[in-house]
Amino acid sequence: MTAFTPVDPANPQRETIYTQLKNAIINGDIAPDERIVETKYADIFRVSRTPVREAIRMLEREGLVVYEPRKGAVARPRLTRAEVDEVYTIRSALQLLSVDAVVRNITDAQLDAMEADNRGCAEALDKHDVGAYFRHLDEFNGLLTQSSNMPLLIKLLDQIESYSATTSFQNPEHARFRESVLSDDERRRRALAEHEEIVASLRARDADRLRRVLTAHTANVHEAALQRYGKED
Repeated sequence: MTAFTPVDPANPQRETIYTQLKNAIINGDIAPDERIVETKYADIFRVSRTPVREAIRMLEREGLVVYEPRKGAVARPRLTRAEVDEVYTIRSALQLLSVDAVVRNITDAQLDAMEADNRGCAEALDKHDVGAYFRHLDEFNGLLTQSSNMPLLIKLLDQIESYSATTSFQNPEHARFRESVLSDDERRRRALAEHEEIVASLRARDADRLRRVLTAHTANVHEAALQRYGKED
């Protein structure tokens, strides 16, 4: 359970409240469809309603909060199957757009870190530690994205991740969906092998090879997500 921290007057109130509410939505402490009442959180954060309202508007722009008649602001409901399909389609397209920039800009240190994260994923699977697996997976994907040095694309991918957060893509502690996507050992091991191919393509500075590997990898993850999604209902 998230322990909200009163806002330090020396820090920007809106951004601090936004960050705490966002984390609470992503990790499930604020449940899908739960009302986010300005007065409640103004009391919790010991601020006026104005910065809370502004933070909620920021979350609305990211798709983490929606406004419903007679309810007001609520945490975004769980995505539909069609929305999950769209999320993966958009994320795949954005990743492929970054290929040339990633090949051009990625450093050896970043590649070493990606290899370390992939080893961390393998060790976590051996220990059946889902939380550690997804922490390393998110770090691997983050390094791949950040190495593009394309701020707008990075921001768009981050928004896609935030938008998908209420399906538990993001948080391993509430990740029945994410865990089910990689529920069989064969699929997990294949994903790690694909990660090795991604790193090898980058070390070779081979954009065409990376594009082929990423296309296959994202298609496999996309298919797995859609196959498993119905089993979570």
